[in-house]
Amino acid sequence: MVVFIIGMRINKLFSFSKWLPVFMAMPPMIKELYQNKELGFLHTEMSFSWKTMTLIQYWKSFEQLESYAKGARHLKAWKKFNQRIGSDGTVGSIMKRIKSKQMRMSPFMQTCRCLDWRKQKGTGL
Repeated sequence: MVVFIIGMRINKLFSFSKWLPVFMAMPPMIKELYQNKELGFLHTEMSFSWKTMTLIQYWKSFEQLESYAKGARHLKAWKKFNQRIGSDGTVGSIMKRIKSKQMRMSPFMQTCRCLDWRKQKGTGL
């Protein structure tokens, strides 16, 4: 099993035209994953705070996660993200993959540890 953590932080709140499409790209992908169990997706948990959204996804294997990441729907969304946002700082993102043998603590604690590390390095949320 693989746990995949993906998060989005809105850095420029009033730049709706930039961050809203990023936010809206996720539901169709999640729906596709739930409807196609053969993709290897098991479950997702979502959490929201003031300007941050975090998803914790559970996958059967890294290979299946990677295969979906290289698939048409995800690549289209990723291309749009890079065209629309690029590196202008409107939206921050985090992605972290944890293999099952690394899971000695809950996925939530892994997320906190990862986010804390990014803050310390000055690269995160």
